[in-house]
Amino acid sequence: MGICIKYADIVITTVADKFIPLCTETRKQNSKAFFSSLESDSASEQWIREHRYDPTDTILAVTTADDQFIGTIGYTVNGDSADIGRLAIYLPAMKEFIYKYGKERASVIMRDACRAVLDYVFLNFRVSYITASVLETNSLSRKICTDLGCTVWKHENEGSDEVIFRMDRELFLKSLRKYCLFYQHNIIENTHYAVSDVLLALMEAGVRYDFAAKTVMKNEIYAAMGNPDVITLDKLPFYKDFYKKYNLIHVVYDGEPALMLCAAAYVYGIPYILSFQGGNDTNSKIFQPALTEKTINVCDHAAMVTVVCESDCRILTSLGFKGRIAVFPPTIRKDHEKKGNKDRYRIAVVGRFIPKKGIDIAIKALRYMPEQYKLDIIGEGELEKDLKVLAEQCNVNDRITWHGFLPMNEMKAVLDECGILWHPARKDITGNAEGIPQILLNAMQAETCVVTTASGHITDLILDGINGIIVPPDDPEALAHSTMTNIACMERYIKTAACSLDEYDIKNARVRWTELYRNIKLINKGEFEGI
Repeated sequence: MGICIKYADIVITTVADKFIPLCTETRKQNSKAFFSSLESDSASEQWIREHRYDPTDTILAVTTADDQFIGTIGYTVNGDSADIGRLAIYLPAMKEFIYKYGKERASVIMRDACRAVLDYVFLNFRVSYITASVLETNSLSRKICTDLGCTVWKHENEGSDEVIFRMDRELFLKSLRKYCLFYQHNIIENTHYAVSDVLLALMEAGVRYDFAAKTVMKNEIYAAMGNPDVITLDKLPFYKDFYKKYNLIHVVYDGEPALMLCAAAYVYGIPYILSFQGGNDTNSKIFQPALTEKTINVCDHAAMVTVVCESDCRILTSLGFKGRIAVFPPTIRKDHEKKGNKDRYRIAVVGRFIPKKGIDIAIKALRYMPEQYKLDIIGEGELEKDLKVLAEQCNVNDRITWHGFLPMNEMKAVLDECGILWHPARKDITGNAEGIPQILLNAMQAETCVVTTASGHITDLILDGINGIIVPPDDPEALAHSTMTNIACMERYIKTAACSLDEYDIKNARVRWTELYRNIKLINKGEFEGI
């Protein structure tokens, strides 16, 4: 399990092999600077290798967005408290760093890295406070402490020139105390675990929500969120007194209703986030003539627009959007413990029974495969009867297990036993296509090889021959053939897929959403500022 936090324009990650020499040099030089002793290369490297995946006592690499090494930072969790050592990035050569970036830019990078680690620890561990050490003579680090809201707690020892700063959890939570109206078309669909995970994380961090939706769906996810009261769209008022209590409105795009709510936020001078979840919204709906211009106008006035992948960024840009946009990919919980033995001939197919999922293609493909291949089909929907008739017509129904809809834990248990996931997605006749399907992330986490198509934005996640297999849509014979011919390569694809999951981990996503919410501020005359 690794860490990958994209924070502002830096990235904080678990130390990759290629950065171990630089991190070793950084650690060694800092042991000399702060402890008047020079730790050997072998001792530094051994510590880094032993601790880089340690969840409670670790060192992290700080890089630029284009993967250029800047320095290291770390933290240690000890019961009710945590410590991040000296509050600054540990740098091999501070003078060179400042010369390269300039003192002001260097200060911002250091502050952002420290803020990210503080956020990560507070959001993922139940600590009451975090401490940090600063040399009394280090004005840069002292300023960072002040900017982050830390207060002087005590000196390291009597007569020491090190000062211990401290941030209490209560102060951290205070920075996130926003009252937010959150709108989504349905609150909340039984497959939208990623949305609920983010909302729950922000609620735990101090954000207070009211919810609005066109439809309320009372299911296990709704229950996990505490069975919140939801204002249905037909009862949502649009007078100023209702909205003035909110200092943020977060809207998930669904066409006209979302645009109407964003317009109300703009008129009443409340900053709003407009989030696109991909799929139908950015592959089809946004191109409807009645919506395109309105959507871009609303985006232009948003405090921030969020999308789930780079392809969505390109779509909005191509339509004329020039404002603030950030990629927030869907999330997974990486604490799932895999159970069961893999059967390389057992294939999972998971999704709603609707045309764009291509489940009919999976059933047809089974005809071209030897008897030992079996399908586990998980889902429900409007095409269920037709799909079961098709299975009988193809004479493969005795090789299919129809599970119906399964809760997340049961679905993951099936994935744990299947060696392959088929996701033969296609664009339907309305233009509806996939965004970044959550099931692909679940399969990658379960070490189940993904065989899918390039429909929609799937190739933003799956690269053919790297972390999965891409086949043409609507081609059951190609699906069967590619699966069988690549069976020997699947272990390699699975390993690569597992290594690419860190940025989708909810533990890392919490930090980015926290940064976004914290930095959106209400200012006068309906003008907004974001990150």
